[in-house]
Amino acid sequence: MRSYFPQLLFTALFAVLTLTSRQLLRAFLRAWWEKPLVQRAHKWLPVFGLFCVLLWTLGTALQNYALIMLGAAPVVVLLISAVMYTVALPLAIVIHALHERKRKSLSRPLPESIIAPRMNRRAFLRHGAAALPAFSVMSGWTGVAESFETVRIPNFTFQFHDLPPALHGFKICQLSDMHLGYFRGLRDMEQLFEKVAAQQPDLVLVTGDIADDLSLLPDILRLLAELKPPHGVYAALGNHEYYRGIKTVRKHFEASTIPLLCNTGVAVPVHEATLFIGGIDDPSRSRRTDYSTFFPQSVETALLHAPHEAFKILMSHRPTAFYPATEFGVQLTLAGHTHGAQLGYNGRSVLELGGSEKLLWGHYQRGAAQLYTTCGVGHWFPFRLGCPPEAPMMVLEKAS
Repeated sequence: MRSYFPQLLFTALFAVLTLTSRQLLRAFLRAWWEKPLVQRAHKWLPVFGLFCVLLWTLGTALQNYALIMLGAAPVVVLLISAVMYTVALPLAIVIHALHERKRKSLSRPLPESIIAPRMNRRAFLRHGAAALPAFSVMSGWTGVAESFETVRIPNFTFQFHDLPPALHGFKICQLSDMHLGYFRGLRDMEQLFEKVAAQQPDLVLVTGDIADDLSLLPDILRLLAELKPPHGVYAALGNHEYYRGIKTVRKHFEASTIPLLCNTGVAVPVHEATLFIGGIDDPSRSRRTDYSTFFPQSVETALLHAPHEAFKILMSHRPTAFYPATEFGVQLTLAGHTHGAQLGYNGRSVLELGGSEKLLWGHYQRGAAQLYTTCGVGHWFPFRLGCPPEAPMMVLEKAS
């Protein structure tokens, strides 16, 4: 049933939004509702959406990626359009009410010097009421289009005062939230990995939510292994590994050459230095997990055998682990999960533009410890506005 969760969710949301917009139009914008085009749209778009959901469901059942995309893409466009349209309607209603008030005031005899400015304001209100929903819907379409953009590989430099000289210039590629099987296929990953390999990373770290179609997991693990960076590829668990079937996930990892680090770690020699790579579990393993104790305990367990002099990197699917990681001497934490809340501006989630630090996307620092939360390669909800898919490449440097 979990494989069909997006279809069920999208159908329910679209039904609620369609009914809501219908009632708002009939109650407050009767003149709009009486237009035949508006009524036909509210009648036939839900029918078309249901047809596309059935295609999407059939594609999921047959594990046919082309059929999935044929059904899912129109559904997402319809849903985003419905969201933006319904959100904009209340403001359009207010503007329309102001327009009607102006229209009634112009029915009284007034001097020409007063009528002309009022006519201009009335025209602005009339066109503004209609333009607002249209602009909102176009913004929604832009977000859908951006979600299908080519995955970019931004390069970042992370400076540490305690970085061993042997690790100066060490390059790490982070891959997270690929969600293979929804809106990213194996061919997409092959193209991305070719670009990653061209930048010659020393290490590749995968921070969870690899595949939503577990039949594709062995193939993606094989492609990851073929990257063959000098110091290996390591992976950690995400919540979708539990949603899809943790036993199957573990079985596929055991058959691959890629270590799955779950509350454990490995010491990797890099010339004269030691790099310790730890990975923690995801709290999805238990529905009653107390996050305030889960992350400190998981971090402590993962670092149990870390050499004191080692430079420590922690893989945590959720950025929440960053705070306890700082207490245990982890220099760099890599996380994903948040997708940047799907909305970004200037390299930060819009939910953080007010100054609050929610660790949703980007580089963060607390004392000597640093975190990078990536907005991810893929998604199960294809909407990204100002928050493009990414596979960050990080270079470690010794701070002067």
